[in-house]
Amino acid sequence: MVKSDVSDRLDRSVAAEGKLYEIVRSRILSKMQSGEWRSGERLPAEPELALMFDVSVGTVRKAVDTLAEQRILTRRHGSGTYVTGSTRETFLDSVFSFVDRKDRRIDTTFRVVSMRLTSPSEEAAEVFRLGPGQKVFRLRNIRLVDNVPLLFDDIQVPQNRFPHLTVRDFREADAGTTVLDLLMKQSSGHVVRVEERIEAIGATASVAEMLQIKPNAPLLHIERIAYSFGNIPVELRNRLVHTKAARYFNNWGVKS
Repeated sequence: MVKSDVSDRLDRSVAAEGKLYEIVRSRILSKMQSGEWRSGERLPAEPELALMFDVSVGTVRKAVDTLAEQRILTRRHGSGTYVTGSTRETFLDSVFSFVDRKDRRIDTTFRVVSMRLTSPSEEAAEVFRLGPGQKVFRLRNIRLVDNVPLLFDDIQVPQNRFPHLTVRDFREADAGTTVLDLLMKQSSGHVVRVEERIEAIGATASVAEMLQIKPNAPLLHIERIAYSFGNIPVELRNRLVHTKAARYFNNWGVKS
């Protein structure tokens, strides 16, 4: 049985100013942000959470339902509720969103172009609000389908958000491990929101060479910023896609 800590109990005078389940939702997020409940871990059962926060089980259930709809928590029938983790399957479904002409997901391999700790691009410095001398982990790779290049990724991650990460961690990660997998092992790297901006551009000479296409060939440029708790950006990704063999596919929301 989980004992309620005084600091966990809701101040009814404060809670009265808003919906009680929203306050509980905020408390759950705070525990995830602090690292008390980490990616992939199971939360206490709803009756235990109700005792912890000194609220009804119904209030806890509504807070958990809201977080599950946002894919921050995952319910597993007969097992419990878990902090949503980043696996290869969920990553491909929610981040690598490309399908063939029959809407079948495309599986890819990847080839590393470069991987280093370096100065940020102007865009990354602005997104991450980095000052002079601050660094980013910058990873560039090509994804291939049947050994044919499909897209080029340029990924930047702020070092100051992940002081325990090294370039070696990225280099020695298992083949199925994604950048988000590595980030989400730390509480500051749990991704709760993603923004995308999409436009059509022409391939530069260097990108055209890597993707084995002609210079100025049309590409889909996807700028993606991933945010952790507190609206803090933790990853900037610029993705250039040759869409001759693939279509971009986005499927967000809850299936009824």
